[in-house]
Amino acid sequence: MNRYLIPAFALTSVLVFTTGCGEKTPEPVVAPAKLKPKPKVYRAPDPQEEAALRDAALEKEIATLEAESEKIRREIEQEQNAQDRAALEVERDQLEKDRTAWLQQLAAAEVKAKKPEKSGALSVNPSLPAAGDYSLFYSDLSPHGRWFDSPDYGYVWQPAVASNVDWQPYTAGSWASCDRGWTWVSDEPFGWATYHYGRWARVKNCGWIWVPGDTWAPAWVSWRQSEQFIGWCPLPPSTLYHGDVVYGADTDKRCGISPECYTFIAIKHFCSPVREHCEPPARSVEVCRTTANITRLSVSRGKVDRSGPKYEWIKDRLPKPPARYNLVCGARPDHDRRSRMEREKLVVFSPVMKAPWNAALRPLTQVDPLPVAQVELQGITVPDKALQRFREERKTWLATAARSMKAEAMRGLTERQERVA
Repeated sequence: MNRYLIPAFALTSVLVFTTGCGEKTPEPVVAPAKLKPKPKVYRAPDPQEEAALRDAALEKEIATLEAESEKIRREIEQEQNAQDRAALEVERDQLEKDRTAWLQQLAAAEVKAKKPEKSGALSVNPSLPAAGDYSLFYSDLSPHGRWFDSPDYGYVWQPAVASNVDWQPYTAGSWASCDRGWTWVSDEPFGWATYHYGRWARVKNCGWIWVPGDTWAPAWVSWRQSEQFIGWCPLPPSTLYHGDVVYGADTDKRCGISPECYTFIAIKHFCSPVREHCEPPARSVEVCRTTANITRLSVSRGKVDRSGPKYEWIKDRLPKPPARYNLVCGARPDHDRRSRMEREKLVVFSPVMKAPWNAALRPLTQVDPLPVAQVELQGITVPDKALQRFREERKTWLATAARSMKAEAMRGLTERQERVA
């Protein structure tokens, strides 16, 4: 009997189970899940939009720059117009003066042509010196010295300072390294002409004289050097012929240059003012024995190639490398025609000389004969071969100048009248 009895707790579970079968069990409440943000999708920039933005920015910048440029251009134009008007007035006045002077000169020439000349030499005295012929030399140099008439070289000039027996050419100034070689920068008012055109000669019992020439060069000198000194000497007039020529280590013998005509300076002072640091003239012969000629002067088609010591050689022997300049020739001169340095430029007055020989024109001042007939070229007699070549070419050019002088005068007058018109 007892084995069929059901425990009380089991009966209770059965009742509970039986009772719950008829009802719906409620679903558990589930919390809503958090929504994840959608990931950002990278979109590549549109090239056309970027190009359009850049173009718009550039157009704006260009418009700004154009406005500024136009403003600057107007200002420059106004300033230039003012300068041009002033220059035109000056040019017009000068042309009128030139025209009047040329008319007076032609009238005087016509009167003179009716009278027979006692001498066959051509004599023209322009009332106004013009760049392009030796009258510019005559007018500019006359206040600083005297002109003489010599049998071999025509009209020659001697500076007043040459009365001092210790004075020598190429001593009052300094050397500057330029793209065309070592260039002499003179402190003397006549240096623009006498150290870049023509040649020098030393006359016995008279001193140094200058013979005009029509080719510009940084310096017309012969060079010597050693490990201690650098020296130079003016080339003689026998080198004044036209045509291509090269001067080298045999220049002293070839041109008749003696040691006492050289100026020497210690290498450490080479770029300093020469007169303050050069050796006394009495030491020239002694120093010259220790040096060798290094001349490398080449003349081709009227242009002179660089000459003198090499820049690198000088630079290695100086505590500070010498400055280098670009040579600017033919610029408008200052009132005293001296060279001037502007940053990296050396500006020099170098008008083109058209007259081949100075005997085609006469100085306006009084001209006396050279005190002595025999010229002692640079201390010793010039070789006959060089002197003969000089005389032959000078004779040819004198004849050419005589034939062309009248035509040149008429052409110059016509050009000036056209410019005035």
